[in-house]
Amino acid sequence: MAKALDDAKALFFPNCKARLGVSERINKEPDFLVFHSGNWGILEVDGPHHTSAAVDHERDRLFKHHGIQLIEHFDAAECFENAQGVVKKFLYLLARS
Repeated sequence: MAKALDDAKALFFPNCKARLGVSERINKEPDFLVFHSGNWGILEVDGPHHTSAAVDHERDRLFKHHGIQLIEHFDAAECFENAQGVVKKFLYLLARS
């Protein structure tokens, strides 16, 4: 994924720690925080040991509350087999967000 994001000339931060709220000290680590064409988004790679959808939605809401408009989850197998296609799809959605 990193190479595909780099090839697309996207600024990205892999596995970066985000502090969501000072008083509650909530730390989350998105797989890829991406900046491209003036927009911020999160690209998540969901593997076989991934948490439940409800947990994902709760986490996604925290990021949206802090201004990240686009959070997309992709299956790890798809990311491995077609990283360029996943990044292309993600950046298309990010440009429209």
